[in-house]
Amino acid sequence: MKLKLDKSSLFSYLIIVGSVGCILPLALISFYARPSGDDFGYSAASHVAWVTTHSIWNVLQAGIETTKNMCITWNGDWFSVFIFTWMPEVFVAGSFPIVPLFFMFANIAITLWLCHEILFKRLAMGRAQSLAIGSIILALEYLFIPSTACILFWWVGVVHYMMPHFFAMLSLIYLSKYARMPQKKYLILLSLLAIGIGGSSYYSYFMILFVYILVILSPFWKGKEKYYTLIPLSIGTISVVIQIIMPGNRARVSDLTYETKGAISTIFRALLVAAQSPIRYCKEYPLFGIGLLFLVIIIAIFTRHISSKFTFPYPILFAGYMFGIYASMFTPEIYADTGISGGPGNMEFITFLMTFSAALVYTFGWWHSRMSDGKVINYFHKHGNLIMGCLVVFFIVSVVGFRQDVKRTHAYETVEYYTSGQADDFRKQIASQMEILLDDTIKEAYLCPTNSDQGPIFHMPIIAEPDAFTNSAVAHFYQKDLIITQ
Repeated sequence: MKLKLDKSSLFSYLIIVGSVGCILPLALISFYARPSGDDFGYSAASHVAWVTTHSIWNVLQAGIETTKNMCITWNGDWFSVFIFTWMPEVFVAGSFPIVPLFFMFANIAITLWLCHEILFKRLAMGRAQSLAIGSIILALEYLFIPSTACILFWWVGVVHYMMPHFFAMLSLIYLSKYARMPQKKYLILLSLLAIGIGGSSYYSYFMILFVYILVILSPFWKGKEKYYTLIPLSIGTISVVIQIIMPGNRARVSDLTYETKGAISTIFRALLVAAQSPIRYCKEYPLFGIGLLFLVIIIAIFTRHISSKFTFPYPILFAGYMFGIYASMFTPEIYADTGISGGPGNMEFITFLMTFSAALVYTFGWWHSRMSDGKVINYFHKHGNLIMGCLVVFFIVSVVGFRQDVKRTHAYETVEYYTSGQADDFRKQIASQMEILLDDTIKEAYLCPTNSDQGPIFHMPIIAEPDAFTNSAVAHFYQKDLIITQ
C-alpha cells in the first residue's frame, strides 16, 4: 500500500517540522533550568515538611497554611498559590527541569488539540492543514514571546499564567465537544476547570467569560443544552470573586478600589492599547510581522480545504468580538496600574495570536463560502501550490534579509547561550552550590556567585546580602541559618 500525500498536506508537514525546529532549542535548554526566588519562598514550608516527615499529609497541611498566609498578606489567587507549594524540588532535588518540559509539552499539545477540534472536527479542514496552522502559532509564540520565564522557566510565573491558560484552552475544547455531543461529563470537566481558572488568573477567566457569552447568545446553537454552560460559568465567576475579595489583593495594591468611572476608562484604554500593541510588536520585530503575514496567507490558502456547510455569517462582528477578547487581556494591568512580571505581556501576546488566527479563519471561511465564483478565490484554488512555493522562497529571503531579527529570537538566544559555554558554566556553579545546600551538617552556607543573566533561563541569584529576598527564601527552603556568596 502506497502512502500518497497531496502537495498541500506535504507543505503542511514541512511547516510542522520547521516549527519544531523553532521550538526545540528551548526544550533542550530546559535541562539547565533551576528554581529561583519566589519558587523557593512559596514552597519552603512544604519542603521542610517533606524532608522532616516524608508525609504527603503534612506537605498538604503546609501548603494550605502557606496559601492561607499568602492570601492574607500578598496574593488573592488562592488556587495557583496552593499549586505554588507543590514545586517538584520539594520532593526531589534537581527535578526542576520537569517544569519547563511539562508545560512546553502541555502548551504544544493543547494548542494542536484545539486546532484539531475546531478546524478538523468542526470545520472539516484537512488534518494536516489544521495542525500546520497550530504549529505556526506555536512557532511565533516561542520565538517572540516577551518573557520565556513566565512561559517555561519560573515555577511561580508558569503556574500563575500558563496553568490557567492551559485550563482555558482545555475548556474551549470541551465546550466544542459538548456542543457536538451534549454529555454531562463535559459539564463536570468544564466546572472543575472553571475552579482552577477563577482561582488563578483574571486573564484566562476573561477569555473563558467572553467565549461562554458568545456561546449562550449564539443563534446557531438552538438547543437548551447551551444554557447548561451557565453552570461552569457561574462556578468560575464565584471562584474569581473569591480571589478578588482576598485581603492579599488589597495588601499588594493598597489603593485598589472599584469605581465605575475608572472601569469605563480602563475599557477604553484597553481597546486603544490592544489596537496599538500588534503594530508595536511588528515595529520592534519586523520578522514577527513577516511571520504574521505568513500566517495570514497560509490560513487564506488552507481555508479553501474547509468542507463544512457552515457559512461564517457576520465576519466583521466576529472579528470585532475576537478583538474585544484580546483587549480584555489589558484590563487587569491597566485597572490595577501595576506590573509585577512578564506574565501579563505573555498572556496579551498569546491571546493576540489565538484571537487573530480565529478571526482570520472565520473571515477567510466566509470569503471562500460566499465568493466561490470570484476570480481571486478561483486563483487561490487553481494556483494554491504555486503560492505555497513562493511563500517558502519569501520566507527564506526574509530570514536572510532580517538576520539581526533572527538573532533576537529566543531560539537563537538559546543556541548562543549553549554554544558559548555559559550554560555549562551555570550548571557547574549550581552543582557547587547544591553540594553545600544539600549538606545538612552545614548551617551557614557560603556559596560561589552566579550571574543573574542566564540567557532565556530565569535566574534570581543568591548575593552577598544575607537578608536579600532570594537568600532568605533559599535559606528557609534548605533550613540554613545563613546563605551568602563569597
